[in-house]
Amino acid sequence: MVYFWVTQRFINWGTIHRLPAQYYPDYNEECPHFVNHGIVVVGWKDDPSIGNGGYWICKNSWGQDWGYEGFFNIEYDCLNLGGFLAWVEYDPESFDWGPSITNINGPTSGKSGEEYEYAFTATDADGEADVYYYIDWNDGNKQEWIGPYPSGETISLKHTWENKGTYTLKIKAKDANGMEGNWAQVEIYIPQNKAIQNPYVYLINRLITNWPNLENIFNLY
Repeated sequence: MVYFWVTQRFINWGTIHRLPAQYYPDYNEECPHFVNHGIVVVGWKDDPSIGNGGYWICKNSWGQDWGYEGFFNIEYDCLNLGGFLAWVEYDPESFDWGPSITNINGPTSGKSGEEYEYAFTATDADGEADVYYYIDWNDGNKQEWIGPYPSGETISLKHTWENKGTYTLKIKAKDANGMEGNWAQVEIYIPQNKAIQNPYVYLINRLITNWPNLENIFNLY
Protein backbone atom coordinates (compact mmCIF):
# COMPACT_ATOMS: atom_id res chain seq x y z
CA MET A 1 0.00 0.00 0.00
CA VAL A 2 1.35 3.40 -1.03
CA TYR A 3 -0.01 6.73 0.16
CA PHE A 4 0.00 10.14 -1.51
CA TRP A 5 -1.71 13.54 -1.56
CA VAL A 6 -4.88 13.64 -3.71
CA THR A 7 -5.81 17.01 -5.21
CA GLN A 8 -9.00 18.07 -6.97
CA ARG A 9 -7.01 18.33 -10.19
CA PHE A 10 -5.98 14.69 -9.84
CA ILE A 11 -9.61 13.60 -9.24
CA ASN A 12 -10.81 15.53 -12.29
CA TRP A 13 -7.96 14.18 -14.41
CA GLY A 14 -8.97 10.55 -13.79
CA THR A 15 -12.55 11.17 -14.92
CA ILE A 16 -11.31 12.36 -18.33
CA HIS A 17 -8.12 10.41 -19.05
CA ARG A 18 -9.23 6.81 -19.53
CA LEU A 19 -6.45 5.27 -21.64
CA PRO A 20 -3.67 2.97 -20.34
CA ALA A 21 -0.98 4.99 -22.13
CA GLN A 22 -1.90 8.26 -20.38
CA TYR A 23 -0.29 9.36 -17.12
CA TYR A 24 -0.80 12.12 -14.58
CA PRO A 25 2.10 14.57 -15.11
CA ASP A 26 4.05 16.45 -12.49
CA TYR A 27 2.38 19.87 -12.33
CA ASN A 28 4.76 20.93 -9.54
CA GLU A 29 1.75 21.25 -7.27
CA GLU A 30 2.42 22.40 -3.75
CA CYS A 31 1.57 19.55 -1.39
CA PRO A 32 1.55 19.47 2.41
CA HIS A 33 3.91 17.11 4.21
CA PHE A 34 1.29 14.45 4.75
CA VAL A 35 -1.02 12.20 2.72
CA ASN A 36 -4.76 11.61 2.37
CA HIS A 37 -5.25 8.54 0.14
CA GLY A 38 -3.86 5.02 -0.30
CA ILE A 39 -3.49 2.95 -3.48
CA VAL A 40 -1.59 -0.13 -4.66
CA VAL A 41 1.41 0.20 -6.98
CA VAL A 42 1.35 -2.75 -9.40
CA GLY A 43 4.17 -1.74 -11.75
CA TRP A 44 6.16 1.02 -13.37
CA LYS A 45 7.47 2.22 -16.72
CA ASP A 46 10.86 3.89 -17.14
CA ASP A 47 10.72 6.41 -19.96
CA PRO A 48 13.48 9.03 -20.49
CA SER A 49 11.10 11.16 -22.56
CA ILE A 50 9.10 11.88 -19.37
CA GLY A 51 10.46 14.67 -17.20
CA ASN A 52 10.97 12.58 -14.07
CA GLY A 53 12.03 9.49 -15.96
CA GLY A 54 8.80 7.47 -16.04
CA TYR A 55 5.61 6.72 -14.17
CA TRP A 56 4.06 4.36 -11.62
CA ILE A 57 1.21 2.03 -12.62
CA CYS A 58 -1.39 2.03 -9.82
CA LYS A 59 -4.66 0.38 -8.78
CA ASN A 60 -7.17 2.75 -7.23
CA SER A 61 -10.28 2.04 -5.14
CA TRP A 62 -12.75 4.40 -6.86
CA GLY A 63 -14.31 1.85 -9.18
CA GLN A 64 -13.92 1.06 -12.88
CA ASP A 65 -15.46 4.36 -14.02
CA TRP A 66 -12.40 6.32 -12.89
CA GLY A 67 -9.08 6.05 -14.76
CA TYR A 68 -8.75 3.04 -17.04
CA GLU A 69 -10.98 0.44 -15.39
CA GLY A 70 -9.85 1.58 -11.94
CA PHE A 71 -6.14 1.87 -12.76
CA PHE A 72 -4.06 4.97 -13.42
CA ASN A 73 -0.48 6.02 -14.16
CA ILE A 74 1.29 8.84 -12.34
CA GLU A 75 4.68 10.41 -12.99
CA TYR A 76 7.53 9.65 -10.60
CA ASP A 77 8.00 12.08 -7.67
CA CYS A 78 4.49 13.47 -7.95
CA LEU A 79 1.97 14.34 -5.18
CA ASN A 80 4.19 12.88 -2.45
CA LEU A 81 3.59 9.39 -3.82
CA GLY A 82 5.92 6.94 -2.13
CA GLY A 83 6.58 9.15 0.88
CA PHE A 84 4.57 6.72 3.01
CA LEU A 85 4.20 3.05 2.21
CA ALA A 86 3.51 -0.36 3.68
CA TRP A 87 4.06 -3.80 2.22
CA VAL A 88 3.49 -7.45 3.01
CA GLU A 89 6.06 -10.18 2.49
CA TYR A 90 4.30 -13.22 1.13
CA ASP A 91 5.70 -16.73 1.27
CA PRO A 92 3.83 -18.85 -1.32
CA GLU A 93 4.80 -21.99 0.56
CA SER A 94 2.98 -20.81 3.68
CA PHE A 95 -0.54 -21.37 2.34
CA ASP A 96 -2.23 -24.18 0.46
CA TRP A 97 -4.41 -22.67 -2.28
CA GLY A 98 -7.39 -24.67 -3.50
CA PRO A 99 -7.58 -25.60 -7.20
CA SER A 100 -9.50 -23.31 -9.55
CA ILE A 101 -12.01 -24.30 -12.22
CA THR A 102 -10.62 -22.72 -15.38
CA ASN A 103 -13.51 -23.47 -17.73
CA ILE A 104 -16.91 -25.14 -18.13
CA ASN A 105 -17.80 -26.00 -21.72
CA GLY A 106 -21.20 -27.25 -22.77
CA PRO A 107 -24.63 -26.10 -24.01
CA THR A 108 -26.42 -23.38 -22.04
CA SER A 109 -29.86 -24.45 -23.28
CA GLY A 110 -31.52 -27.66 -24.32
CA LYS A 111 -34.60 -29.84 -23.98
CA SER A 112 -35.89 -31.79 -21.02
CA GLY A 113 -35.25 -35.50 -21.19
CA GLU A 114 -32.21 -35.18 -23.44
CA GLU A 115 -28.61 -35.89 -22.40
CA TYR A 116 -25.94 -33.19 -22.61
CA GLU A 117 -22.19 -33.33 -22.11
CA TYR A 118 -20.11 -30.82 -20.11
CA ALA A 119 -16.33 -30.57 -20.02
CA PHE A 120 -14.43 -28.77 -17.27
CA THR A 121 -10.88 -28.34 -16.04
CA ALA A 122 -9.30 -27.49 -12.69
CA THR A 123 -5.70 -26.55 -12.03
CA ASP A 124 -3.98 -26.41 -8.68
CA ALA A 125 -1.73 -23.39 -8.09
CA ASP A 126 0.36 -25.31 -5.57
CA GLY A 127 1.25 -28.01 -8.06
CA GLU A 128 -0.76 -30.81 -6.47
CA ALA A 129 -0.88 -33.75 -8.87
CA ASP A 130 -4.51 -34.75 -8.29
CA VAL A 131 -7.82 -32.94 -7.88
CA TYR A 132 -11.34 -34.02 -6.95
CA TYR A 133 -14.61 -32.55 -8.24
CA TYR A 134 -17.96 -31.72 -6.63
CA ILE A 135 -20.74 -31.25 -9.20
CA ASP A 136 -24.18 -29.89 -8.32
CA TRP A 137 -26.58 -30.22 -11.26
CA ASN A 138 -29.20 -28.13 -9.41
CA ASP A 139 -31.99 -30.67 -9.93
CA GLY A 140 -31.41 -32.69 -6.76
CA ASN A 141 -28.57 -34.69 -8.31
CA LYS A 142 -25.00 -34.22 -7.11
CA GLN A 143 -21.69 -35.97 -7.62
CA GLU A 144 -19.61 -35.47 -4.52
CA TRP A 145 -15.82 -35.43 -4.80
CA ILE A 146 -15.32 -37.73 -7.73
CA GLY A 147 -11.73 -38.49 -8.67
CA PRO A 148 -8.85 -38.24 -8.35
CA TYR A 149 -8.09 -36.69 -11.74
CA PRO A 150 -4.78 -35.16 -12.84
CA SER A 151 -4.60 -31.39 -12.31
CA GLY A 152 -5.12 -29.60 -15.63
CA GLU A 153 -6.82 -32.56 -17.34
CA THR A 154 -10.21 -31.89 -18.96
CA ILE A 155 -13.02 -34.03 -17.52
CA SER A 156 -16.32 -34.71 -19.32
CA LEU A 157 -19.62 -35.73 -17.73
CA LYS A 158 -23.12 -36.18 -19.14
CA HIS A 159 -26.40 -35.18 -17.53
CA THR A 160 -30.12 -35.10 -18.29
CA TRP A 161 -32.57 -32.59 -16.83
CA GLU A 162 -36.01 -34.21 -16.76
CA ASN A 163 -38.05 -31.06 -16.05
CA LYS A 164 -38.18 -27.64 -17.63
CA GLY A 165 -36.58 -24.70 -15.82
CA THR A 166 -33.40 -22.69 -15.44
CA TYR A 167 -30.66 -24.61 -13.64
CA THR A 168 -27.36 -23.38 -12.20
CA LEU A 169 -24.66 -25.96 -12.81
CA LYS A 170 -22.04 -25.51 -10.08
CA ILE A 171 -18.61 -27.14 -9.94
CA LYS A 172 -15.72 -26.82 -7.52
CA ALA A 173 -12.52 -28.77 -6.93
CA LYS A 174 -10.28 -29.70 -4.03
CA ASP A 175 -6.71 -30.93 -3.87
CA ALA A 176 -5.30 -34.06 -2.24
CA ASN A 177 -4.92 -32.14 1.05
CA GLY A 178 -8.63 -31.32 1.13
CA MET A 179 -8.21 -27.61 0.30
CA GLU A 180 -11.26 -26.51 -1.70
CA GLY A 181 -11.41 -23.86 -4.42
CA ASN A 182 -14.26 -21.52 -5.26
CA TRP A 183 -17.45 -22.49 -7.05
CA ALA A 184 -17.63 -21.98 -10.81
CA GLN A 185 -21.10 -21.93 -12.31
CA VAL A 186 -23.11 -21.60 -15.51
CA GLU A 187 -26.86 -21.27 -16.07
CA ILE A 188 -28.65 -23.87 -18.20
CA TYR A 189 -32.09 -23.14 -19.65
CA ILE A 190 -34.26 -26.21 -20.25
CA PRO A 191 -37.70 -25.48 -21.79
CA GLN A 192 -40.42 -28.10 -21.79
CA ASN A 193 -39.92 -30.68 -24.52
CA LYS A 194 -43.48 -31.17 -25.76
CA ALA A 195 -44.14 -33.87 -28.30
CA ILE A 196 -45.55 -32.63 -31.58
CA GLN A 197 -49.21 -33.58 -31.66
CA ASN A 198 -51.46 -34.21 -34.68
CA PRO A 199 -53.47 -30.96 -35.06
CA TYR A 200 -56.76 -32.82 -35.70
CA VAL A 201 -56.34 -34.94 -32.58
CA TYR A 202 -55.46 -31.79 -30.62
CA LEU A 203 -58.65 -30.06 -31.87
CA ILE A 204 -60.86 -33.03 -30.96
CA ASN A 205 -59.34 -33.24 -27.48
CA ARG A 206 -59.94 -29.51 -26.94
CA LEU A 207 -63.58 -29.86 -28.05
CA ILE A 208 -64.17 -32.82 -25.72
CA THR A 209 -62.56 -30.91 -22.84
CA ASN A 210 -64.94 -27.95 -23.30
CA TRP A 211 -68.04 -29.92 -24.29
CA PRO A 212 -67.89 -33.36 -22.61
CA ASN A 213 -71.16 -34.55 -24.28
CA LEU A 214 -69.37 -34.53 -27.64
CA GLU A 215 -67.45 -37.62 -26.53
CA ASN A 216 -70.67 -39.69 -26.90
CA ILE A 217 -71.08 -38.45 -30.49
CA PHE A 218 -67.52 -39.47 -31.39
CA ASN A 219 -68.12 -42.89 -29.78
CA LEU A 220 -71.06 -43.51 -32.15
CA TYR A 221 -68.57 -43.66 -34.97
